[in-house]
Amino acid sequence: MIDELARAVTLTGKVKGEVRRAMTPGLAIRFVLLMTLMPADYAEVMAALIGDLAGVPWHRPCALPTATVASAWREAIGPEPLEQLRLSNASTRATLAVACGPSGAAAGCGGREKGEAEQKLLDRALEDYPHL
Repeated sequence: MIDELARAVTLTGKVKGEVRRAMTPGLAIRFVLLMTLMPADYAEVMAALIGDLAGVPWHRPCALPTATVASAWREAIGPEPLEQLRLSNASTRATLAVACGPSGAAAGCGGREKGEAEQKLLDRALEDYPHL
């Protein structure tokens, strides 16, 4: 699924994809996904993702992409591929299968109490993600 999404990505921002790079759209998607599951900083997540590949004796020396590179690629792939994976904002460490949107708890949006509004979102999550 990630490879399919990566093939459809159009890079934006500082990343143009024309130069030979260690990062790819597929790696960037996997990086963002792992960021939501692993309570660590960018460098630790990248090291866990790439693992022992950095230690392989390549023709050219291999170095893990830095936090700056990972951040630029995270922005360059945009939110669309991750939304298709039902993943919300990785920088907040959000979880998978989250129902988001207006719950009706805000003033002027139906007048629901907070508990009732949260129950409505939970009901929607259970309908949208029965396999979870």
